[in-house]
Amino acid sequence: MKAGPTGILFGLDKELRRYLDRVARVEIHKVAGLEIIGGELAGCNVLLTNAGLGKVNACIAATLLYDRFDCELIVFPGLAGGLAPVLEAGDVVVGTELIQHDYGNWIDGEFQLTQPSPPPGLPKAGVGFLLPPSIERIARYIAAEQPIKIHFGRVITGDVFVLCQATRKKLFCQHQALALEMEGAALAQVAERFGRQWLVVRVLGDLAGAPHQLHARAVLRHLDRAADFVQAIIAAHNTGSVK
Repeated sequence: MKAGPTGILFGLDKELRRYLDRVARVEIHKVAGLEIIGGELAGCNVLLTNAGLGKVNACIAATLLYDRFDCELIVFPGLAGGLAPVLEAGDVVVGTELIQHDYGNWIDGEFQLTQPSPPPGLPKAGVGFLLPPSIERIARYIAAEQPIKIHFGRVITGDVFVLCQATRKKLFCQHQALALEMEGAALAQVAERFGRQWLVVRVLGDLAGAPHQLHARAVLRHLDRAADFVQAIIAAHNTGSVK
């Protein structure tokens, strides 16, 4: 049975553009206000779209790609803020565990994190959404061959754009995560409902508690290198070359 296409979601146009020149045989689908670009990447069928920022936008686009276009795997590459002090701007992070850090309950002045669960169940405590083992195995194999720094670990997702160093430090203390972004855990939640696969790959554009961030040209260079990594993962996933 032939595998479905691979979806690639983005939150920003500058992230999407890193991939457009790599895609051949382009066709355009316009659905729910999204421009979904179909074609071939490294000989694999792919669908790309700029979903927009935030969890709701990611969920809309992911649902369309899984349901209407029958994607087996959706990858969300792009930029994120670094949280762990050991990381550097420009490093790449692969999310092995995704947590919605702003989903939970306020009780007696304290916020209690819960993991979203499908209806009709109530929200439940959990450790987040775990990267499918087969995808992690491929990503780690490909990462060993890349000339860039790639880290594997927890990534947290929330609908708040954090520019506050104190808040980032607090989030790191609470979650011990490598990076902070706005879409990944929402994609993982949709994937879980459909029984499909997901992958989040992020370039750190800046770091928690540090003034240093990548300049615009450096951002594009690091996004291009990360795109090489993502392209190799997609090719290995589709050909089954990594067991």
